[in-house]
Amino acid sequence: MALNQQEIDSSQALLDSGVLSPQDRTALLDNLKNEGYELDANGQITEVQKTTPPPTMPPLPTPPPPVTIITAPQTQAATPPDNNQQVNALMKSAFDMLTQAMMASQGGVDANEVNAIIRRYLNNEKVQKEELSDEVLNFIQKTRRIEIKIPEITMRKASTIFPQPITDLILSDMLAANNVYLYGGAGTGKTYIAEAIGEELLNCQVFTLPCNQYTSPLDLIGGQTIEGYQEGIVTRAYGCLDVPDTKDGAVLILDELPKLDPNTAGVLNDMLAKVKRGKGITNGKQEVIERPHRYEGDGENRRKVFTKKFFVIATGNILLNREDPAYAGNTKQDLSLQDRFAGSCYEFIIELESEKSNFIGILFIWNYLVELRFKIMELKYDNYAFVSRRLMESIRDTHMFYMAQKKEKPKDGEQFAAKTIIQGLESFFNLFLPNQEEALKRDTNYRDFKKLAIRKMNLDPDVAYIDSADDIKKSEELVNRYMTIQLDKYPYLKPQG
Repeated sequence: MALNQQEIDSSQALLDSGVLSPQDRTALLDNLKNEGYELDANGQITEVQKTTPPPTMPPLPTPPPPVTIITAPQTQAATPPDNNQQVNALMKSAFDMLTQAMMASQGGVDANEVNAIIRRYLNNEKVQKEELSDEVLNFIQKTRRIEIKIPEITMRKASTIFPQPITDLILSDMLAANNVYLYGGAGTGKTYIAEAIGEELLNCQVFTLPCNQYTSPLDLIGGQTIEGYQEGIVTRAYGCLDVPDTKDGAVLILDELPKLDPNTAGVLNDMLAKVKRGKGITNGKQEVIERPHRYEGDGENRRKVFTKKFFVIATGNILLNREDPAYAGNTKQDLSLQDRFAGSCYEFIIELESEKSNFIGILFIWNYLVELRFKIMELKYDNYAFVSRRLMESIRDTHMFYMAQKKEKPKDGEQFAAKTIIQGLESFFNLFLPNQEEALKRDTNYRDFKKLAIRKMNLDPDVAYIDSADDIKKSEELVNRYMTIQLDKYPYLKPQG
């Protein structure tokens, strides 16, 4: 059946618009061919001349009134890729809907009606991942935002437990297969942070070896015992012998390494030297323990690919080749052992912003303990006692328990007398000499803190955990002041280049 002029004009407009995919354009041309039309040299639809005219000619339809033809902009849209099924399906459906509307309307198609059809169709369409081409998926993967979520403290509105400047350096070294050594005062959180990095950031099984003068080679690489052969913690960690499939590898933490006997510490040299090269190490049976691996390639291209990762972090109070009478039990190690950590030895600092996050709601406690900590360091009283992470947590938990007990109803007329934070601090001050205790209390305005603590303890337990504007302002000042002091002290915390 011959097409009327309106249908010919509509088809011509679609061909000229450039919005059709190759498949839709081919389908339209085949439809025109079946109706007895073709494109001439100028791309115009013309009727195919037939040698034998049909026996009967139907009457020509009444010419339709003028129609509004929707044309594409002069700059043609790029042809959608053939493998993008969603785009092709969308274009074909839109084309079919427009064609039906044009053919059904003898009075022409209004531009607003066409816009409404397209808008209604697009609003109802959802693109599925499997319908996107490989090129689009690769582009999304390369440009999407990558986020590393630091685990939150579960007690309250805490943010991060990791001291960021140090964590960045530790991760960089570990991922480069460097052995890391962290040294600094006891209670600064070295082991705590090392274990958290291994478990929570690297998804590894953590093997912790507490080092002391009684640690033997059997503890490290294994040996015979009364109950038979026992594998050492170093060989177990290096070979990922007890690592579940859900873990990516193992982290060996050599805790308090300076306290290890120098002769025993020499056993570690072999393992520490082979971490980078991935070579096997010898256990107590003189067997070679290797990291889990597989081989890929053939001939000259054959190479070993490790299926589990292995990292080493050592901690200590001082550098390995030094001695300090303030830390009893530390032994001066051979310089070769410290060389195994060369370029990756960091004096551990306290990142106050993350530490503060553990005290949201009771910042008044943290504010005082921070000032007390740095005053002890300034007066060099830390050979008697120091404000460690453990002390902070102890004072915090003491206050939390005290406030919880206030909510408990007395049983049989008796009320349990919970310990207060003032009692906890007085116990801590007793660790110093009398003149030192007096100086610390005076220089940290301990009397004012006691008054503040009493006011806080008398609050309603249901509304007690609200920081005042003064507490928040003071905490920010402390972070800025003491972080600046610490960061200026260590050049390696300032990236260059």
